[in-house]
Amino acid sequence: MNDRKKLIIEEAMKLFATKGFHATSIQEVATNSNVSKGTVYTYFTSKDELLLEVFRYYYDTIKQKVETVDVEKQLLPKERFIQQITVFFTMFERNKEFILVHIREGVPIYEAIEEFIMNIKRETQQWYAESLTAIYGDRIHPYVIDIAVLFDGMLESYLKVLMFGQMSLDYPITARFLVNRLDDIVEGLLKREEEPVLKGIPIMLPSLCSSQTSLDRLQAALQELQQLIDDLPVSQQDRDDLCDTVQILKEEAYKQEPKRVIINGMLANLERIHELRPYVKKIQLYIN
Repeated sequence: MNDRKKLIIEEAMKLFATKGFHATSIQEVATNSNVSKGTVYTYFTSKDELLLEVFRYYYDTIKQKVETVDVEKQLLPKERFIQQITVFFTMFERNKEFILVHIREGVPIYEAIEEFIMNIKRETQQWYAESLTAIYGDRIHPYVIDIAVLFDGMLESYLKVLMFGQMSLDYPITARFLVNRLDDIVEGLLKREEEPVLKGIPIMLPSLCSSQTSLDRLQAALQELQQLIDDLPVSQQDRDDLCDTVQILKEEAYKQEPKRVIINGMLANLERIHELRPYVKKIQLYIN
C-alpha cells in the first residue's frame, strides 16, 4: 500500500470515529488528507468501498501486531497466547471510539463487508484453535471447537466491559486471567469426559478439517513479503534483486525435496533489510 492511500484510510478512520460514517463526506476525507476529491476516487470507487478498506486496515494492523508476538519472542505457547491477547486488548482500546460509533450509528453491512467479517471470524477461530492445541496438545482435540467458542465468549464479554463500562482494565492481568480460565475448562472437560457439544459443526473451524495448510500459509507469507518489497523505498535495482530472491525462494520451497541451504541463503539475503525481518521470521516458522 502506498503512503497516499494509507493516509487517506487513516484520515477516513479518524473522521468516521469522530463524526460517524453517514456524516462524513468524501470531500472531508480529501481535505484532511491534503488531496483532491478526485484522488480519493482513484483509490476508492465509493464511500462504502472506503469503509471496507478502513475495516481491513484496522484488522490488518491488529493482526500484524499479534503476529509480531508470535515471531519475535521465544515464548512457551501459553505465555505467547497471553501476550497476544494483551496486544489485542491494547489495540482494541486504542480504536474504541471507531468501533463505538459504528455500533451506535448502524453502519450498513453490504455483501463485501459481511464476507470480510465472516473471514475475520473464521481466522479468529482458527487462531484460537491453533493456540489451544499448542498449549494443551492433541488430548483436547474432541473439545477444541467448544473451548474456542467458550474463550471467544469470555473475551467478547470483557471487550464489552472495556467498551461500555465505566472502568479500565489492566490488560496483562486480564489476559492472564482469561487464559488461566482455559486451564479450568480443559481440566473439567477431561475429568468429566463429557461429550463435546460442537463436534458436529466443523465448519466453524475450517482449519481443523480442510484449512489452510502450511504450504498455503507459506504462500500467503511470501505474497505479503512481495507486497512489502513493492512498497520499499529502495532503488529499482535493489527492488529487482529482492524480487528475484523471493522468486528463487518460492521455486525452491515448493519443490518436493527443497534444498535447505538455498532457502536459508535466500532468507539471509532478505533479512538484511530491517523492514523484512518480521516476515522472514514468519516464513522460517512455516518452513522449519
